[in-house]
Amino acid sequence: IVLPMRERPMFPGITLPLIFSGRANIEAIQAAADAPNGVIGLVLAKKYIENNPHESELYSVGTVMKVFRVLTVAEDTVQVFAQALHRFTL
Repeated sequence: IVLPMRERPMFPGITLPLIFSGRANIEAIQAAADAPNGVIGLVLAKKYIENNPHESELYSVGTVMKVFRVLTVAEDTVQVFAQALHRFTL
């Protein structure tokens, strides 16, 4: 599972909270959190498409994130506490 990021790149070794909204993003994050390894890929978007983020133009390098916790903060928004593990190439 790979999700586009629009605000900042992630670097290995960093642990931080991230906010995600939208049904597709939340479903992808929940699937990653429920998976045995609990990881998800995040890639910075060159051009983020607000109404369809999965069609965004992405950079070729992303970061594998280990999801520790997912908290619902609103009906269509979650906060994810995760640690960046290592880089990957699309």
